[in-house]
Amino acid sequence: IDEAHETDIEMLAWLRSIIEQVDGVTLILAALPKLKEEHLKNLETLSQRVTADIELRAFSKDESVDLIKKRITSVGGRTLEPFTLDALNEVYVLSGGSPREILKVCNSILHRAIEKGASIIDSSYFSDFIKPPIMDSGYSGTAESADGRTDALDMLTDKQIKIIEYIGQEG
Repeated sequence: IDEAHETDIEMLAWLRSIIEQVDGVTLILAALPKLKEEHLKNLETLSQRVTADIELRAFSKDESVDLIKKRITSVGGRTLEPFTLDALNEVYVLSGGSPREILKVCNSILHRAIEKGASIIDSSYFSDFIKPPIMDSGYSGTAESADGRTDALDMLTDKQIKIIEYIGQEG
């Protein structure tokens, strides 16, 4: 279950019941630290059944560059092009070394470069890039642009936008 920190105690208790009653079932939860800090403290019966706890840390700058290089080479590239070293540093600073954020920043910058028809991405692409405020549970959902306006939709992931669109559909 991805984003398991978004579940409630009742759902986790229900899942615990299922893994107890069905032979051969393994429950794997991927979550922010909030799951351990809040939910598992309140659901000791599930907490006692944890057999492995793997905590991922933020990437170093070198690991971040390696991730970007692997993504580029997986689609036929041979080097870090189109990114310059300055651009890679900006990606690292903006992402804080979070793998998911590294990929989101790169995706955003690549779209800008494609729109401009550019073949090289340097630090100039980051001059108006605003890092969203991060809270304990993830994004706050809003960020203020250079002109002072707040645009919450710009901060949503593709999946979050699809959910909002689905909710907005009538009938």
